Amino acid sequence: MKTLQNLQEDLRNGMSISEGLKKYNLTFQYAVENIPKHRKKKKIKRRKYGARNPDLLYIQEHKGKYYLRKQVKGKIRMFGTYTSLQDAILMREYCIKHGWKQKSIDEYCRILGIERHKDHRSTVRYH
Repeated sequence: MKTLQNLQEDLRNGMSISEGLKKYNLTFQYAVENIPKHRKKKKIKRRKYGARNPDLLYIQEHKGKYYLRKQVKGKIRMFGTYTSLQDAILMREYCIKHGWKQKSIDEYCRILGIERHKDHRSTVRYH
């Protein structure tokens, strides 16, 4: 078994199969039938934004502003940038209750009395 592991290592380092078989005095059939199987890597679970702290679920802070982001249909979607954490939390709770609809964020802000931080360089579709 150790011989086959050494063969594998030599093959990874660029040795040809014929050179490796000669070096370890093995047949190709023996090597193929007995070489250790490649183990699949465990799938890493991606965490939700702020998932370590339930208060920050879907909220990310950067440079004093709070971004409400959520994965929808496999893509990260923005649901506004807020100047206070309280506004971001209030909007998140409203979105959870009434639906994560990007096009409705301005209406949600009006209903909640929240003002989003708008950057003149922003290219977000729901402005």
